[in-house]
Amino acid sequence: MYILGSLIVLLTFLTIISYYLSEKDILSTPVTLCMAFLGTCAMALAYADVWLLSLSYMTAWVIFVGVSGYLLGYFLWFYYKNRTEENLISSKDHVDEIHVSIIATCIFVVFELVSIYGSYTYMDNVTSMFISTNSLIEKVGIFHIVIMDQNITSSMSIPPKPRLYSWLEDMCCVGSFIYMYILAHDHVYQAKVKWYFIPIIILYLCNSLLTGGRFNTVATLMGLGIFYYVFNKRKNNWNLGITLKQAAKYGVLLAVMLLFFPMSMVLLGRSDMEITVDTIGIVFKDVMYNLAVYVGAEIKLLNTFVTETYINARYDDPIASHTLSTLYGKIGNAFNIPSWRDVGAGDIPFDSVNGNFLGNVYTMFRPYMTDGGLIGVFIFSFIMGVIFAYFYYKVRYKYSGSIDNKIDFNLLVYGWIYYCVPLSFFSNWFYGLLAPSLLRMALCFYICRFFILKNDE
Repeated sequence: MYILGSLIVLLTFLTIISYYLSEKDILSTPVTLCMAFLGTCAMALAYADVWLLSLSYMTAWVIFVGVSGYLLGYFLWFYYKNRTEENLISSKDHVDEIHVSIIATCIFVVFELVSIYGSYTYMDNVTSMFISTNSLIEKVGIFHIVIMDQNITSSMSIPPKPRLYSWLEDMCCVGSFIYMYILAHDHVYQAKVKWYFIPIIILYLCNSLLTGGRFNTVATLMGLGIFYYVFNKRKNNWNLGITLKQAAKYGVLLAVMLLFFPMSMVLLGRSDMEITVDTIGIVFKDVMYNLAVYVGAEIKLLNTFVTETYINARYDDPIASHTLSTLYGKIGNAFNIPSWRDVGAGDIPFDSVNGNFLGNVYTMFRPYMTDGGLIGVFIFSFIMGVIFAYFYYKVRYKYSGSIDNKIDFNLLVYGWIYYCVPLSFFSNWFYGLLAPSLLRMALCFYICRFFILKNDE
């Protein structure tokens, strides 16, 4: 308890420092990173007795070194650029309404429907290997379990998603972000709500939920929130603050969303809870525990890894192969290198303690430590901090909206990758999922940008 309590105090201190070094930008990634780990540590403290959690000094060091490495990389880059570039002017948006091609929008909706069909067909083919059912909810639940259970994926030949549908899904993701960008931009600057954009965004969210990907939904909504936040900041010359009343309102909204997140397991077929008047008390208790698993059990699992798994294991895998396991897997499949295909297999086993389920997520620091110990935790966190500082700097100082440059590409990318930081307490999103697809997604951004936008000249 003493070590975990001390870590919470240190993270609180880092949060305050980050807030002022970020010029009181409450949603800057250093602040959100500190708050994310502060929240998950607080939740772990609340369930420490249930999970028999006695945080080791080494685990506390892993978290502290990782968070500090990110902050150091971020602020070194940001303040270095501030000092070396002269006459910095805050970014300004093209304030006129951004027009889109109606024909291109109709075609995009067709692409989304085809993508949904492809996702459903793929899910149906995979789940048919295990069950025979006509229930969509059961299929979604089984599909997620199959994909996440490494024992199943390593012992059975699960076919990959067809490349056409995979590319189409990425295009729909990028296109949805562009429509969200325009939706937020025109709402902030023109007080217009383009309602017909909302079904386009919902279709993409449905595509994500179809395969049990709730975190893709969370990531998308975070991107929309960041677009609104940045546009309001730019509109007010980056002097926009958040009042206590607004902070309380957003806090209540966050609490509702956190409670709804485990409840969504019922809708996605990943829970056998039955909600009735008689069971509402039990359901609420289960929901709170499921929330604790998602928001706090990562600390217990990381502690187990550091104190039991890491010290007793030897890793002779290629450099950074656990941090970049998805990239290594793609290279292994492309060049028929069997040892690289499943290099990350076994990294996220499910665990439980005292009969209490803990899940299988270990924060973003587990693969970093597997690849390089504490030095690896610092280096990978430092690099991630530099990359986010680069995009934030571009978003804040390097964009000037014009007729020919109506969409800020850097803000699009920033909104797309932002979720990796507030959800870093959960998993290795940045290197594990985003890094391997960064070039492909960048290409999709450019294609969709010219396809969707209407030429006003």
